[in-house]
Amino acid sequence: MKNRSNTLKIFILILIVSLSTFSTDTYVPSLPHMVTDLNTTQPLIQLTLSFYMIGFAISMLTCGSLSDRYGRRPILLGGISIYFIATLACIFATNVWILIIARFFQALGGCCGIVIGRTIVRDAFEKKDQVKVFTYIATGMAISPAIAPIVGGAMQNYWGWRSTFILLLVISFSILLLTYYKLEETNHNLNPKATCPINLFKSYVSMITNRAYMGYTLAITFAWCAYFSFISSSSFIFQDVIGVSPIIYGVIFGFVSLGYISGTVLARKLSNKFQIDNLIFIATLFCFVGSSILFLFAIFNFISVFVILFPIIIMMIGIGIIFPLTQVGMMDIFPKMLGIASGLFFFIEIMTGVLAGYAAGSFKAQSQLPMASVMLISSVLLVTSFYFLILRKKLNFIK
Repeated sequence: MKNRSNTLKIFILILIVSLSTFSTDTYVPSLPHMVTDLNTTQPLIQLTLSFYMIGFAISMLTCGSLSDRYGRRPILLGGISIYFIATLACIFATNVWILIIARFFQALGGCCGIVIGRTIVRDAFEKKDQVKVFTYIATGMAISPAIAPIVGGAMQNYWGWRSTFILLLVISFSILLLTYYKLEETNHNLNPKATCPINLFKSYVSMITNRAYMGYTLAITFAWCAYFSFISSSSFIFQDVIGVSPIIYGVIFGFVSLGYISGTVLARKLSNKFQIDNLIFIATLFCFVGSSILFLFAIFNFISVFVILFPIIIMMIGIGIIFPLTQVGMMDIFPKMLGIASGLFFFIEIMTGVLAGYAAGSFKAQSQLPMASVMLISSVLLVTSFYFLILRKKLNFIK
């Protein structure tokens, strides 16, 4: 019974954590059609993405401390309820400004699941099981962006862009019911001072100045920078430069996702045999090797599907190892401020990744060089920061 209960709990957590990315990836194929239907412009439609990211970042920074103060369950139920109402507003939006505001509140409510879902793992599962659960969640999040554009494109083709938000409405309502009936409160040590601004500031300072915390935070941040650079640039490179069709691009993205999933599987299998920090460092070397190969091909102007796909898959295996293991490492450092620590952890990751994606996509796609450059810089920072903040201290201690 306990195993069955844990399986259902993990499934719900995967849905909760994946909702934020699925909410964007499903409607991206509809953006050109929304310009016409809402009688607006492309820059304004793109604000629906920008404001979503702003809501995303705010949610990351605030929901953790709120869940430390009031509990995981009420904040999660409140957030998904806000998401549900905002999605209704998206469905009935009559102009782009209503849609922009609704998308902001979608992220503000729905994205709380990223922090709280992972925090529940730390609360509810034993240390030896946490890596497995995190890798299951990471795998679910890898599958989501692979299938979401296909689902969204098909729905746009047959029923129009509003049907995508109807699907999101159904999904969010299902998550709301499952959370209400099947997820119990896991925070049994509420902290009344968790939302005090002065205490928050002191907490952030203590975390930013903590060597180990920043080591894990910068590791997932620079890994995400490399990943997000690929997401923001690859569509233009493969379709506009190389000339593949959207369907072939979807297959290519699927192979990339398989690389990431392979990394999460390796993290789960190897974490019981080797120390987490050693595995993370090996994974950072995967990222460095993959990005170096990609950069060299770009410098010599070699460009093809295989030339880009091969080194990217090497990188994604490393990133698939880094994502779940850094979360496990980070969560052991501030157990009494877990929500706040998780919120700051993901806030730094997301905002830095957005800047990296903007840098990679700010040049007109004529080759993979801008993307490869950002990915190589991210990988160099990834290896060096983790070595000096985490691994070097451990090696000195052993000596």
